[in-house]
Amino acid sequence: MLIIIINRELNIYYFEASNGTGKARNSIIDSPANGPVLFSSDFSKNEIVLISKEKSEVIWRYSMDKEWIGGVSLSDDGYYIATATGCPDRRAYIFSRDSNEPLVRSEMLTRDSPVDESIISADGSFAVFGSESSDGAVFLFSIDSKEPVWKFTTPDNASVRALGFTPDSMYIGAATMFGGNVYIFSKDSNQPVNSWNIKNVSLGALDIADDGSYLAVGGTDNKVHIFERNNPSQNAEFDLNEFAGEIDISAASSPFCSSRFRNNIIKMLYIYFKCMLNVSLYKFSIF
Repeated sequence: MLIIIINRELNIYYFEASNGTGKARNSIIDSPANGPVLFSSDFSKNEIVLISKEKSEVIWRYSMDKEWIGGVSLSDDGYYIATATGCPDRRAYIFSRDSNEPLVRSEMLTRDSPVDESIISADGSFAVFGSESSDGAVFLFSIDSKEPVWKFTTPDNASVRALGFTPDSMYIGAATMFGGNVYIFSKDSNQPVNSWNIKNVSLGALDIADDGSYLAVGGTDNKVHIFERNNPSQNAEFDLNEFAGEIDISAASSPFCSSRFRNNIIKMLYIYFKCMLNVSLYKFSIF
């Protein structure tokens, strides 16, 4: 488990928990003594702390001082860690478990907007970052360079608030908070393999299938939309009646899912939706 200490003096923490598949799964601002609280602070003691659950000890710390820490993501084996920072730092970071010295500390990625999202590949060789506000973009980094492999600037610089990465690092999913834009990229190019637009919707949740064949997104229209990479006109949508805050598509090998829909054959798709108010497991028949 990664624990980011926001302010030690106020005993307030920001927890990022990983399910071991390279994706942060849950986060909450909390005070262990008082439960969730409203608070004010200068947040001048931000740091990343890597803790060994088995040994119940701190492996290393990395001080960020006043820099706000965005999303945190772990590789499958927990060896590599990706994180992003808000203003004024606005950088991408990649660490290994062996040292608190970053393998990658990028240059500032935006003029004055936070880098809010991060996701690392299963083997830790690549990481993707999303920026927001007036500098919305998707950045792909490798672990051996502080310069991005590529950058994709979103239309109207819309904020990138949702990312997905296939385990083989081949395909990347991204969605914008404003503008309703959805993308699938190959890691080999900053030009989308395919893209879609959901009008008048802000998107904040996304996951991509392990083989990159489709992705699912959720947003302010209280629906989940599913798009297929190689058949961009074939898609599906489902009403949830509330905002989907997170989406997770089960692995193709899961006994609980045959996670594809193709050739107009009825398949069963299981997607785990973490909504704002509850957690449910939905099962859909797709025609």
